[in-house]
Amino acid sequence: MTRREPGTGERCTMPRQVFVSHSSKDKEAANAVRAALEAQGIGCWIAPRDITPGDDWSESIVRGLTECAVTVLVFSKNADASVQVRREVQFSFENSKSVTPFRIEDVLPTGAFAYYLNPVHWLSALPPPLEAHLPALIEYVRGVLGGSAATDVLTPPPPGAEPSAPPVTAAAAAVAAPPPLAAEPPGNLPEALAPLIGRAGDLARWEALLRDPATRALTLTGFGGMGKSRSALELAQRCRAAFGGGAWWVELDSARTEADLVERLAGALGVEPGAAVAAQVAERLRGAGGPSLLVLDNTEQIEAASRAVASLLKAVPDLTCLTTTRHPLELAAEKVQEVEPLPQNEAEELFRDRARARQADFERTPENAEDIAAVVAALEGVPLAIEMAAARIGVMTPRDLRARLTERFRLLQSRAAAHLPPRQRTLLEAVDWSYELLNEDDCDLLAQLSVFHGGFTLEAAEAVCDVFDVFEGVDSLRRHSFLRAATDTAAQTRRFGMLEFLRAYAERKLDERGADVAGAVRERHARYYLALAEAQGKHLRTADEAAALVVLAAEMENLRAAFAWAEQSGDRDLCTRLALALAQPLHDLGFWDELSRTLEAALKVAEGAGDAAPLVRARLLLRCASLQHDRGDLEAACAHAEAARDLFADGGDTGGEAADAENLLGLIAMDAEQFADAEAHLNAALAARAAGDHAGRAHAIYNLARLASLAGDQERAARLYEESLEPRRAAGDLRGEAKTLLSLGAVAYLREDLAAAREHYEVALGLLRVLGDKQGIATLLYNLGELAEKDGDAVRAAQLYHHAEAQFRALQSPFADLATSELERLRAALGEDAWGAARQAASECTWEDLC
Repeated sequence: MTRREPGTGERCTMPRQVFVSHSSKDKEAANAVRAALEAQGIGCWIAPRDITPGDDWSESIVRGLTECAVTVLVFSKNADASVQVRREVQFSFENSKSVTPFRIEDVLPTGAFAYYLNPVHWLSALPPPLEAHLPALIEYVRGVLGGSAATDVLTPPPPGAEPSAPPVTAAAAAVAAPPPLAAEPPGNLPEALAPLIGRAGDLARWEALLRDPATRALTLTGFGGMGKSRSALELAQRCRAAFGGGAWWVELDSARTEADLVERLAGALGVEPGAAVAAQVAERLRGAGGPSLLVLDNTEQIEAASRAVASLLKAVPDLTCLTTTRHPLELAAEKVQEVEPLPQNEAEELFRDRARARQADFERTPENAEDIAAVVAALEGVPLAIEMAAARIGVMTPRDLRARLTERFRLLQSRAAAHLPPRQRTLLEAVDWSYELLNEDDCDLLAQLSVFHGGFTLEAAEAVCDVFDVFEGVDSLRRHSFLRAATDTAAQTRRFGMLEFLRAYAERKLDERGADVAGAVRERHARYYLALAEAQGKHLRTADEAAALVVLAAEMENLRAAFAWAEQSGDRDLCTRLALALAQPLHDLGFWDELSRTLEAALKVAEGAGDAAPLVRARLLLRCASLQHDRGDLEAACAHAEAARDLFADGGDTGGEAADAENLLGLIAMDAEQFADAEAHLNAALAARAAGDHAGRAHAIYNLARLASLAGDQERAARLYEESLEPRRAAGDLRGEAKTLLSLGAVAYLREDLAAAREHYEVALGLLRVLGDKQGIATLLYNLGELAEKDGDAVRAAQLYHHAEAQFRALQSPFADLATSELERLRAALGEDAWGAARQAASECTWEDLC
């Protein structure tokens, strides 16, 4: 491909030396910068001009940043708010590129930009017009690149020659000269041994709090290893200029009493030990000549820490205390901020940075990217754990680490780091440190709470845990940072949970209490969630289905754990009932692989019961058959459905479940194009339904309508669909209503009534979106793709087929192949470039963005 010439829309032919970073909202200003530089022979890389259609956007940007020696940042409020621009600047700094901010608006950088751009020389395009300031930018960039002429800006010096300083003119010197240094306030803040990765948003928020004169005590809480100390140091260093009286760091690892705290504080301030040392410390701070900052690092083990801090704040009116601890001080003046785990992208960047410290050439590559992501996700964004894992890179690959994560407490240790306190040398010691601060009741409750997976409500904890006061215990564990809490604002309920490494630690403590004790807790847990699943299951296919699925989805990890324990324990009744209670939500939520494994496991347990449970085995077989039918395995589905029908008959079925088996056999025959058999089965199912079974009869009529449509009788199909729709609406069966509307839309499409088809599809999609029905949504996306083609919009059709294909593939549905064939057909029709652009655009958005 050819590069464009400047200003013509064609790619530039000259070597590209400057990456122009900008917000898409500042495109006009960025293009003016690019044009001015290229007119002087300085080649630029700029998006979207230099991104080839069909290429991955992010990979193209990384290539451009890597190729260019200088990044010119067109800075504005839009750029300051842009995540993409921030990433470009961060990449430039991390790869030793020169960054030149060119301010086009009178705004200051915030958050991560304030951190990265604080030491950088700024150029300004103010006051307007921007063009008046471009000569100074050009001259400065030339100086940075190392030459004043376009022909020699990249010419290296002769071998052995000393590098010469770039020529700097008066104009460039005026913008490049650093401001005079202000006198630095006193203090003893230690130097950071490594850069702080991530937390830009948190630091900006905490910095605003710490700089606020109304803040007297700011407390960073969180479990060990979250990076409280490192965050506090970064925060103190950023804010030290605001505290003219000094910023003082007080390490309290080995302190246990209020006297210990005061003694270490005196040592940090240079106060001689002796009588009335607390008064001397207060006097020293009052005479500091301005507001002072004390950073008290690690106070959780000091029982009287809150009293000591309260006394200091009372005695020194212009003192601010920044404290790190695993539980709040409980002061009236305290502002508590929790240090959370790092988000995935920042956690991966931390891993890469720390891995490079052990292996200089370590890089994230296409071959190891998935393993790095999996390791970081398994470590839940905990900085200490990530750093310890990265420290193993000298002897292990990311894939090796991923394979050994089940041994996390042995794997995640750094005993060679003698400069660290013991609680930070291994993950196990970090947890032990906090565990030893709990009382006996809290330790007992923590062990029992380990049976919960994916979080729990207070109601669940009170039902499962056998301790004197679960409420107080949960509150205490929350204050000690063992538990995290989140609020469901819609339901106004509080949910608690543990990080997985803490849950695994607590589970060890439970098992140490003996098999009988541990088994009793796990059985209470399993029976609690069986009752919950059966109760919520009654709301499926009713007006309350969406709310029930929300509850079941939130508790899915607990339900899985309950089933696993029931299977392991050999409790047939508990195991099979859980499998049946899980079957519908697992299907509707799209966990089809898991549903298959669950049903197979439950069938093995049920078969061990001999003839004692024919109806249970029949229900399990019918669920298996239904899933096999959805996946296109008609032979296996038919065998299981027939076996289920026979078992229902042998077991004296009175609940209409034999009709369900006949109905499924009708659908299987229909898909096999055995239409006479299909009609016989479906009529048998309809006849077996009691007169008052409106939902069952509506389901049978719906399937007869499908058969009529396949036979080409669209008028009869539409009439039968309409007949089935009313009882479904009356029963509040949103799923049944949505499927009927989808089918009515398909009939309208076949009858060339595209407006009616679209109306039915859109209403159905709204219902299925509420229910989270992945199969139904995939089907509708496919149907909407067909409509888009009829409207002549092949690009939109390709995007809709793309998302339908992805959803069907995730479910292992045979309809995925149908979507794929439609995509390939459109590929030939659109041409390679247009088709590739459509697929790329689809991959960068969600299906909701299209509908």
